[in-house]
Amino acid sequence: MFKTNKRVPQLTGGAQPASRLCAICPNRAQQKDAVGYCWCEDHAHRAWLINWMAAHDWVELRCHPRAMGGDRECVVLQVIQGTDDYIWHIVDYIDYIEEEWKKSELA
Repeated sequence: MFKTNKRVPQLTGGAQPASRLCAICPNRAQQKDAVGYCWCEDHAHRAWLINWMAAHDWVELRCHPRAMGGDRECVVLQVIQGTDDYIWHIVDYIDYIEEEWKKSELA
């Protein structure tokens, strides 16, 4: 499940969140991702996903029946155009693989 304690960069550079809109909807942006897109609170999981993919060098993820990645442009396009079901499936898969990584480090 999406963890709300994961940090997403706040808007900087003098721009106030109220002056920017979310990349998905007409809500006011509360945060900005690693690529520079603005996101509202309702779509913060999409910003988290872009940030995670950027931090992991745009790795390709395959979680049947879905996949994501390859390069920055593909990820951004998938995150912006993907359905909520698709995005949450990928986020849940990332949480799963992170838990598996932690287990393997402890073993």
